[in-house]
Amino acid sequence: MKTIYRVLVLGILMMAFTAVTVTPSFAQGTQEEKVALYKKYTDNFESKDIEKKKIAIEAGKQYIEKYPEDVDQVKYFKSAIPALEDQVVALEKKAKEDEAKRIRNERLKRFDTAVRGNKIADSFAVGKEVIANEAPDSVIPLDVEIVLASLGLDQAAAKVDTYNNDAINYAKTVMQKLAAGKTSDNFGAFQYEYKSKDNALGVMNYVIGYITYYRQDKVKDSLPYLYKSTQIKSETNKISQTYRIIGLWYLEEALRIDKDRLAKIAAADGKDTDETLALLALQKGYADRSIDAYARAYNLVTPKDTKDYKDGIYSRLQDLYKFRYDGDIKGIDAYVATVMSKPMPDPTTPVTPIAAETTTATTTSPTTTKPTPKPMDKPMEKPMEKPSTTAKPTTATKPVSTTTTKTDNSSNQATTTPTKPKTPAKKPVAKKKATR
Repeated sequence: MKTIYRVLVLGILMMAFTAVTVTPSFAQGTQEEKVALYKKYTDNFESKDIEKKKIAIEAGKQYIEKYPEDVDQVKYFKSAIPALEDQVVALEKKAKEDEAKRIRNERLKRFDTAVRGNKIADSFAVGKEVIANEAPDSVIPLDVEIVLASLGLDQAAAKVDTYNNDAINYAKTVMQKLAAGKTSDNFGAFQYEYKSKDNALGVMNYVIGYITYYRQDKVKDSLPYLYKSTQIKSETNKISQTYRIIGLWYLEEALRIDKDRLAKIAAADGKDTDETLALLALQKGYADRSIDAYARAYNLVTPKDTKDYKDGIYSRLQDLYKFRYDGDIKGIDAYVATVMSKPMPDPTTPVTPIAAETTTATTTSPTTTKPTPKPMDKPMEKPMEKPSTTAKPTTATKPVSTTTTKTDNSSNQATTTPTKPKTPAKKPVAKKKATR
């Protein structure tokens, strides 16, 4: 009996001992986890690192879930965690903005480097990226488009036609934006910086007219743009070659009419008819406009122009004047002296025929009815003389250009580019020479 009692007592004592040792072990493990979660929170919640803040938030949420009985601490976490989550959202937004800014600045830097390094293909490729990724209200796309249009013009002048269509499209886009009220501090960048809306408009019209005329052989299509470039308060209204090109178009039209008229005279047994006289009147109308354009070209000859160019223009002017005024050239110098005070006729408007003083039909010979004694050829394209200009160092926010013109075989004249207005930089910078 005593033996059984002792066994029972011993069993009870063993059970009691086991209970005592197990219970403290469970309580100690829970406390350590609780302390670890709390420490994880306190170690990270003040960090500016997004991932560490997220660690703190997750620790706080686990604490709330596992230890709801810890009322004061749970209350704190429920109040603090939403604020931490707001901070994470703000930090993530800022990080995204910073990354976008980094990518943007890198893109602009690549564009700057390409333009300054005369890497044309890179300039157009990166320029398109810049335009596509800038904010709608940013001025940078306008400046970049001006730069690319001007680069395309320079390439066309060098007989590289790869970028002709791009240059024309960018120039048209610039004109549309300027017409809609878009503006810029510099209207371009680098050596392609035009400083004013009018100067930029003049150059963009010139870009289209020049490429269309010289590189695409679309003479009539070029006229509205070339003419517009002469009507804007821009450096482009001082380019002699522009007026010569317009004058040459009138002359070629006069020659075309002359060929038709002479064929009709031959068909009428060598006699003028009412139809041939009407053609002669129209021919003189074209000659009249050609005189106007050539006279302006002659007035705008500069010391940089060759003697052959100047003499060639005056020689054509004399031929046209003789035809227009039936051999009388006494008034030519007075005409040249006063032509710049008059408005220039728009080549897209109809030409007014100039009837002969006498209407009696007469036999005419081909040599006396031509407006010029020798045939006219298309202008011969030669490398352009580009005056150097002081260009600002590259700035990613200020992308555009100056432009150039060409020559013909009748004048043997290298063309010049409109020079940009010289204005002081806003702050002292190192300057370099560039071409326009």
